Amino acid sequence: MRQCDRFAGIILGFFVFHQASAGELTCTGPFASDTTQKRLAKVFGKTNVVREWMRDEGIAIPASVIFPNDPLRRVEVVWWNSKARRWPSSIHSSSANWSAPSGIRVGMSLEQIARINGRSFTLYGFDRTS
Repeated sequence: MRQCDRFAGIILGFFVFHQASAGELTCTGPFASDTTQKRLAKVFGKTNVVREWMRDEGIAIPASVIFPNDPLRRVEVVWWNSKARRWPSSIHSSSANWSAPSGIRVGMSLEQIARINGRSFTLYGFDRTS
């Protein structure tokens, strides 16, 4: 199994991929490691990509949001270079409409993801209190 698919399973639906067809995400194209907000706007339409502030553990982080008014297609992109809006550090979607090529999507059970992954895996970070 490709490392990209394993990564998708580990973080349970928070992807760093590209929309290859309706609802499928891959590791190439607009969400490649060298992408920018300009590229996202070119692919998804300028009016469908906006700048917003995301909150992470109480800290405001500049991000780009694709389809901001459509909860079924909404995708949030946080950047390594937030000033230039380039090099995605994380991409988030809470919609089950997006999936990895292997079929991993939000809402799947850990057992389903382990089966797709081909073996069990360990999740970390749930011991934090805030």
